[in-house]
Amino acid sequence: MKEILKLCPPEQLVTHYKIGSFKLGDVDDFLLKVGTVRGKLKKGGIVDINAAARIVLHDWNEGMHTLIDFAKSYTEKLKLVSVEVKNEEILNALPN
Repeated sequence: MKEILKLCPPEQLVTHYKIGSFKLGDVDDFLLKVGTVRGKLKKGGIVDINAAARIVLHDWNEGMHTLIDFAKSYTEKLKLVSVEVKNEEILNALPN
C-alpha cells in the first residue's frame, strides 16, 4: 500500500476516492478516509481498514487506468530527469 501512495500523486487519489486530503505517506489515514467514504464500517462505526485496503488493491490490480497511467508517466519522467542529470554530470566532468 505504501508503494501505491508513493507512485500516485495525492491529488489523483483524493479525486478518485472522493476523500478529503490525507497526511502524505500515512497509509492508515488514507485507508481510514477510503473506508469511511465507501462505508466499510465494523460494529460500532469503526472503519474496517482491511476492507478499505482491499478496495484500493483491487482497483490497482484491476487497472485503475487513470492512476496507473499517471504513475507510469510520472515514473518515466523521473527516470528521464535522472538520465538528464547523469548526462549533465558526465558533460561537466569532461575536460574543456
